[in-house]
Amino acid sequence: MTEERREAALKRTIAEKEKVAKPYNSKVWSRLLEEGDMALKRIFDRKEKERHGQLAAKWEGPYLISDMIGPSMYKLAIMRGEAVSKTWNSLHLRKYYSAEEEM
Repeated sequence: MTEERREAALKRTIAEKEKVAKPYNSKVWSRLLEEGDMALKRIFDRKEKERHGQLAAKWEGPYLISDMIGPSMYKLAIMRGEAVSKTWNSLHLRKYYSAEEEM
């Protein structure tokens, strides 16, 4: 009897999680970045924002994606080839399109 209740509760829990995940996942945008692409990274420096106020830049770069660690974790490098010290999540990166690519 208790085993049947546990199975029923597990099925309800899974159904509730799927019900919540469906609308959430429909609004999540996947950022498809590959090794060798150029990307901009978000600026988190508060001093820079305080100095320039609302007109401060929100993105800096471009950087070269040197290594893909996981589905959304990337190692960046400066265009000269020097590696940036930490890894970046795709939430904080934006693909960079140069004027040369558009032509």
